[in-house]
Parts: sequence; C-alpha cells; structure tokens
Amino acid sequence: MNQSEMKEQSAPTAKKRPEISVIVPIYNVDKYLNRCIDSIINQIFSDTEIILVNDGSLDKSPQICDNYARFDSRIRVIHKKNGGLSDARNAGIEVATGRYLAFVDSDDYLDPSYLAVLYYAAERNHCDISYCNYAIYKQEKGTHKSINVRKPLPGVTTGKKIMKLTIRDFRSRSYVWNKLYKRELFEGEDKIRFPKMYFEDLATTPRLMYYADKVVVVDKCLYYYTKRKGSIVSHLDIKKMSDYVLALGVLRNFFERRHCYKKYRPQLYWLGFIMCFGMPANIIRAYILDKNPNDFLKHILSGIVSGWKSIWRFVTSGFVPTDEVIPEMPFKLYDERERAQMQTLASQRREQIERRRERQERLKDEK
Repeated sequence: MNQSEMKEQSAPTAKKRPEISVIVPIYNVDKYLNRCIDSIINQIFSDTEIILVNDGSLDKSPQICDNYARFDSRIRVIHKKNGGLSDARNAGIEVATGRYLAFVDSDDYLDPSYLAVLYYAAERNHCDISYCNYAIYKQEKGTHKSINVRKPLPGVTTGKKIMKLTIRDFRSRSYVWNKLYKRELFEGEDKIRFPKMYFEDLATTPRLMYYADKVVVVDKCLYYYTKRKGSIVSHLDIKKMSDYVLALGVLRNFFERRHCYKKYRPQLYWLGFIMCFGMPANIIRAYILDKNPNDFLKHILSGIVSGWKSIWRFVTSGFVPTDEVIPEMPFKLYDERERAQMQTLASQRREQIERRRERQERLKDEK
C-alpha cells in the first residue's frame, strides 16, 4: 500500500467526532423523506452526522438519500436488505460516532431548534437523556395536535424515576424519537439494542432509562410525529398485538436478570393491567379486518384468552427468566400457518372487492 492510499484511508479517523449522530431508518417513504431530511440538515445545531439507513426501500427513497449525501458531507447512507425498523436503527447505532444519539422516523420532521435545545439541556444539567414534547401531524387533514409531556418532576430527575412513569405510560411516553441519548447508554455492559419485534420502543426506552443517572424534560413542542395510513402503527394486526404483550416479557426478563423485579413489579402490573383492556379491542379489530369471517369469533376468543394468560405469566411467579433479550411467548395469540392462510383469503377478498368496484365504475362511465 502506497503513502497516498494510507492517507486516504486514515483521513476519516482524523475527522473531529460529531457531538450528535442522527439516525433515520427509511423504508418506502419517498413522499415524506425530503421534508424529514431538510428538517435535520437545517437544524441550528450543525455539529452532527446524519445516518440515513435505507432498509431495502422499493420506491425512490434510495435515490433521495444518495442525492442528499452528494451535497452534504455530514450525511452517511447505508443501503441494506429489509430487516425491519429495529434492524435499521441498530445498523445506524453500529456506525454512529457522535457523543449523543437521536432517532428520527423518516415520515416525521423537526423544529429547527430541536437538537440545540435537547443538547444544551443535557449538557448544562449533566444528563444522560433529554426529551421534549411533541405534536401529532395528521397527514390526511393537514392539522397539528400538541401533546404535552408535562414534566414528571420539576427540573432534572433520576432515570429510574422517569423509567417508572415510562413503563406505566403515564406523563412519560416510551417513544424513542423525541429524545436525545448519551451514546454510552448503548455501549455499556448490556450493549442495548432494539429487539426485532413490534413495539420495540416500549421494550427498549425503559431499559435505557434504567442506566441513565439523570434525565431532563424540556417543556417545548419540538418534534412533529406524522400520523398517516400505511405506517407501522396505523393497523395493529395479530402479530403486532402479540409483540405488544411480548414487550412486557422483555422488561420482566430485564429486571429479573438484575435481581430487581420486586422493586419495579407495581409498574409492570400496571402495564399488564393496561394491556388486558387495550389488547382485546385491537384483536377484535384485527380479526375483522384481516381474517375470513368464518369462525372468527372462535379465533378472537382464543387470541384474547391467550393474551391474558401470557400477561399473567409475565407478571407472576410463573415466569422463568432467560439469557435472551426476548423471552418465549408463553401462549401464542395465533397459529402461524392458519394466520397466513387467513391473510391470503383476506387479500383475495380485497382484490375481488376492488375488481367489482372497478367494473361498476366502468359500467357507470359507459352509461
């Protein structure tokens, strides 16, 4: 290897370490991606690296990412096979070099002062996590609705106190995207990563807060979450509801392995209580939307009972901790083979309805 090649390869290591790495997982969002990236590159805090993780997108998202990288040296693009939201975020964490990590969903966008406010709040108060209020942007209506975090405690508080409120989803939400994290939280003894499941935020954010010495909440609305059709949470199917229950198991397993479950048992009981009421309604809705109506009552009751039994196992003495981050689901909410068959039938029904509608429109036009 000649000297010029050695200089070229060693140049990146001499580059100043950025203060913040912004990780953006991307999958088929070309309609929203420009708005998202523009809001990041136009932040008044510019000491950043922007990691765009293209998770096997089939639309124009990869080209959009590459175009931005040509014009802004802070942008790094990762192209990978589709592995899901957690896998994309984890890929970004692996290459991130910033002192802090921020996560932005690719259909959301930021206030220009978002990074600056959270960064200086964390630095001045010597905190490991800082976070802010957010607003829900309803894409179909083009309206915003502000969601106030309401400071759980005045000023700065400990990570474990905030964690308790986050598990209960009371005055502190488990979303990963309106927060700024010290990178060390991901690089500690556990090397925390997002588990490959739905509701990964609920299974991850409390674990990060467990290791945070101090957390500061900023009473400003700086993050804009887009609510739209086609997003991961816009339709909760049976698999997603199963992972919702499984997130409770991830937290139970985490506390058991640290011999502190009794200390946080009231919070997990409360979370399980919420799940017992929220899960059945979504299971009913999922079966009605996705499955063949034949015998759907039997499937609904079976799914609900299995969900309740799993919740009970995750919060009582019957739970056996494992070395894996994600424990086994005690009782399955669905049969995988049967679920695939029903989804195929549901897809065929939707196609039939769509063809019938198209025929009716053609006949109407001919008249």
